[in-house]
Amino acid sequence: MANRSECPVCGTNLRAENLAGHLREVHPGKASATDMRQAERAARPGASEERTRRVKKGLPLWLVPFTVILVIFVVLGALIYLNVQTGAPPTLTPVTEMCVTHSGVGSHIHAQLRIALPSGDYPIPANIATGIAPDTTPCMRPVHTHDTTGTIHIEGPTGRTFTLGDFFTVWGQPFSSTQILSYQDDGTRHVTMTVNDLTNIEYGNLVLVQGQTIVITYG
Repeated sequence: MANRSECPVCGTNLRAENLAGHLREVHPGKASATDMRQAERAARPGASEERTRRVKKGLPLWLVPFTVILVIFVVLGALIYLNVQTGAPPTLTPVTEMCVTHSGVGSHIHAQLRIALPSGDYPIPANIATGIAPDTTPCMRPVHTHDTTGTIHIEGPTGRTFTLGDFFTVWGQPFSSTQILSYQDDGTRHVTMTVNDLTNIEYGNLVLVQGQTIVITYG
């Protein structure tokens, strides 16, 4: 069906391409400049088809692959975010269930521990973490002592870290920001800690590394 337009002056229904001529011949000087421009645009050959093409054209072809790639990245990002938010961390064997020997470990490092109490330094026992495993074979935990010098030996698989809290767990003694052994923060005396002479507030979360000098003070 041909595209038709109504004359803005007399209301006659005309073919769109004839409207401009009608205005010039029948209503000279009576149509507004805007009406004339619209009528002249409609009179151009192919104007109706061009309008139809513009409506149907949609996205330019070059935008299609770009849009697909963008959607893929958005979906992947959402999946990664959900995995980070809901994914459970890998389960690590508790230190009290691990046995090591001096041969075949991935790493063997040492840290020095001192516990200072109002009455003097607390003696750290030798052979902490030496015992018998559930299968009755001799067992040595990854964090342990051999003597009373306060040297903590940290031996374990490559890539596995151990904390000061692990050592106290193996020792069977409480340690936190408010308690060391049987001594608790009472509002007057507090538990503080330094590592290599610098104040540290990680307490049991402190990762043990080579060469640390750790001093836990209650006072």
